[in-house]
Amino acid sequence: MINSKFLALSVLVTTSLSYINPSFSYAYSPTSSPILKATIIKSDINPYLQTNEQSAYSKDIFQDLEKLKNEADQDNNFLEITNQQDPVYYTYKSFILTHNPKIKGFIADKIITNVKFYSKENALDPKLVFALMAKESSFRSNVVSHSGAIGLGQLKRGTAREVGVTNPFNIVENIKGTTRYLAKLMKYCNGDEDRTLASYNMGMGAVDRTLKAGNKLPSDVERYVYKIKNFKKDI
Repeated sequence: MINSKFLALSVLVTTSLSYINPSFSYAYSPTSSPILKATIIKSDINPYLQTNEQSAYSKDIFQDLEKLKNEADQDNNFLEITNQQDPVYYTYKSFILTHNPKIKGFIADKIITNVKFYSKENALDPKLVFALMAKESSFRSNVVSHSGAIGLGQLKRGTAREVGVTNPFNIVENIKGTTRYLAKLMKYCNGDEDRTLASYNMGMGAVDRTLKAGNKLPSDVERYVYKIKNFKKDI
């Protein structure tokens, strides 16, 4: 059962914050699951409580939101409560903490919730997504590579646009984009996991050209694939 406070908070956020700040609307659309809607957390809410508390249009909304937030706080991390109903939740969280010991618990919970949701939406094994993100970013949502790849799944700007992501630094958007792109590659590679991962690393075209020429993939790409597959086995 999903805690009723999750749903109350979700409905209030969906119907109010989206008009106060449109950036909220992408993650909390009517088609999103209740669990996904519940991924809005204190850190998301607090800046808007502070910056909008004087607004005549939002006074009542934010009083209600503050009340719901405080009630949810009493439940001690409401995302964790939701996630605990998944028998592999602790395995996922332990895996994340192994690769990023400094990550905050509620951020790990947000990652778990959205990886599960978008993996299911894109017919992917969530273990593969967790393993890929461990290799790509060690679950650091703000990391930027020397080549300009961003966030959890290390999406480049062009790839992000291709899969409908406007802000790859955002955890929810990045996970959504990463799973969409990975699913696209998996389909292109006819379910070949090794080739899919190699394509994620060096691009579909580069992999095709290399293999069609009868050459082996570069050793660093082979190590990349091997590492992710080993991470997946650890989950």
